[in-house]
Amino acid sequence: IDFAGITQTGCAWSISEFSGVDTSGTNGSGAIVQFSTNVGTAVTSLSVTLASFANINNGCAGGFSTSISSGITPGSGFTELGETSYATPTTSLESEWKATNDTSVDTSFASANAEGVAVEIKAVPTGVSLSTLTASFDSIDRTTYTAGSITPTANTLQLAVICNEKDATSPVATPTITGNNLTWVQIATAPYATPNGRRITLFRAMGASPTSGTISISFG
Repeated sequence: IDFAGITQTGCAWSISEFSGVDTSGTNGSGAIVQFSTNVGTAVTSLSVTLASFANINNGCAGGFSTSISSGITPGSGFTELGETSYATPTTSLESEWKATNDTSVDTSFASANAEGVAVEIKAVPTGVSLSTLTASFDSIDRTTYTAGSITPTANTLQLAVICNEKDATSPVATPTITGNNLTWVQIATAPYATPNGRRITLFRAMGASPTSGTISISFG
């Protein structure tokens, strides 16, 4: 995970794989119908609002980060894909999904500053299914972080939710991702400025010949 040479104070990630999705376009573009973001200050829940869904068979997924290192609860009817947290600075990251239409992708937690991102996933008639590939963190100051080894399946949608932090006196960098013989494309990003600069970013990827291995999350 790459941050343009800017040292971050921590990084967390959750990467999931979705099958039964539209495989048209490039790098998973055909599987993403719409996206949205939201941020909140001193809130106990956060909802990301999507527009009306394009098809009754489509599902949705979301990622949320908070300024506390305690649990995040998925919204009603959502299944948690991954959750991870670290203490310095206090940060939590959670990802979730729902196989049906829901224009309010939401989560709840103890009072915190929070950021969220959500997408509508375009399904094929057989319906969407998924697996979580990795969810973890690294709280050491770095410009590049390495996520655990994953084995993506060919022609499936890969969604990666990344949360990073930086002292608010410096820019909160936007990461880039490389790895697995895939092209990772940013879908959306949502920064929050205080008390530490924190950002949540969602990426997509899809390819015919992915390889097993680690993912590099870079700030430089």
